[in-house]
Amino acid sequence: MFGIRGFDDTDFPRVFTVGIEQGEGFVHFRSRKGNNHPDAAVEGAIHFMALNVTCRLQPVEHFRPLPGRFINHCLGIIWQYARNVFPEAAAGQVGDGVHVDVGDQVVLHGVEGIAVAIAVGDGRHVAPFVEPAQALRRVLDAAAALPVPATERVPLDDACGRIAARDLCARMDQPPFDRSPLDGYALHSADTAGAGEKTPVTLPVVMKLYAGDAPAAVLPAGCAARIMTGAPLPPGADCVLMQELTDSGEEQVRIYAQLQPNANVVFRGEDIAAGAPIAAAGTVLTPAHIGVLAGQGIPDAEVFRPLTVGVLATGSELLEAGEAWAPGKIYDANGIQNAARLRQLGFAVERTHCSDDPEEIAARMQDLLTRCDAVITSGGVSVGQKDYLPTVLEMLHAEPVFAGVAQKPGSPMIAAQVGEKLVFCLSGNPFAAAATLEQYAVPALLRAAGRREEDCIPVHTRGRLTTGFSKPSKGTRFLRARALGGLVEIPGEGNAEAHSSGSLSAMMGCNCLVELPA
Repeated sequence: MFGIRGFDDTDFPRVFTVGIEQGEGFVHFRSRKGNNHPDAAVEGAIHFMALNVTCRLQPVEHFRPLPGRFINHCLGIIWQYARNVFPEAAAGQVGDGVHVDVGDQVVLHGVEGIAVAIAVGDGRHVAPFVEPAQALRRVLDAAAALPVPATERVPLDDACGRIAARDLCARMDQPPFDRSPLDGYALHSADTAGAGEKTPVTLPVVMKLYAGDAPAAVLPAGCAARIMTGAPLPPGADCVLMQELTDSGEEQVRIYAQLQPNANVVFRGEDIAAGAPIAAAGTVLTPAHIGVLAGQGIPDAEVFRPLTVGVLATGSELLEAGEAWAPGKIYDANGIQNAARLRQLGFAVERTHCSDDPEEIAARMQDLLTRCDAVITSGGVSVGQKDYLPTVLEMLHAEPVFAGVAQKPGSPMIAAQVGEKLVFCLSGNPFAAAATLEQYAVPALLRAAGRREEDCIPVHTRGRLTTGFSKPSKGTRFLRARALGGLVEIPGEGNAEAHSSGSLSAMMGCNCLVELPA
């Protein structure tokens, strides 16, 4: 593997140069945030497709090293991150001062290759970042490969919102007999021939049937049976006449309408037949499912046990709500907001927070992983000196699912797997955390909980914006919004400041994300 060094060089502009040579490669980059800023530390991998070589970048001495295991699963480096965070770096100087764009054929110190990436920042978000659709696909596949959750039987009273663990089918016809849908008279249709307002037909009433009664005899021809809604039709009857078209007689009845066979009859099995599916395994049971199951006489349902998700907010600046405020501190909103959303979806949640110390973060995550089925963190995934989550994941021997997604907000998000448990590391910015939780963590957790995949994928539709929005970045952008009746309203009347990743209050009243494609 080639040796690479990275450093902040004031002789170079904000766009930067990359080069590679046998024995030593180099990356020069001047951070827009100034010299010696952590963004200027280059750690990661450079890949030249024609050479099929991955090269690791060693960090500058005064920056902490990043373990290579977590990043070397990817080929390439953070072009998408560079493009989103440093728009000026859309093109750079490669090799001997030759201006190129990504994808151009270049010759680097006599070696021909293709420029597939331009490195910016500390390189921990190896790239190219995955596209949103690919990120979703990866986490859904990872979730589907996990062990099936344990099951339990719960009474129907407690089954609404739970996920069916096996196919549920009807075990009897519903209704179990031909019945009347209204109050009136059960008749032989032939006996109503010629009946009308001016030519009524008079029949004797020989029986009366209420819901819950069982007919004791066959209805003779030329006779009527008084019948109420839900009552079974007596054998021999083939229609029901509503009482409004009679004189409502008790011993005999005058009929003012002619009926065809099968008129106003609900037939056995018309609602659902024995053996018909009620809910497939992986279906979230709704009140309608519960009603149909109860109508089958089924008292309970086998469902998956709810997953428990650990929620860890990282940051030495965080205080728990209720603690006395101190200068420089903020209250943890991400952790409790993420936990609230997960509980709303039926997950059990264990929530905590900790300081920006990699050993403490690793210990807290390990503790949560011993008791929880998955862990979601917030903070510590970007390019700051105390953004330790990539290091922590390496300490926990995590297997990457993806590291970085090509979108704004939330591009630094990491999805990984520790053993048979998923870990999602979200941005510390409130909206970025909320958006990526909804886009990637929630679908994967629902899949891991036993839901069918089609019920895990966020619904996409089209609407008309009521206001415009200026999109300066070239990458995919997601905005918080409120959709109602085909119209989509963006908070702040299109003001970009209302859509910063750190804005929390602008999410109130929103019910969707608007995708502005690259």
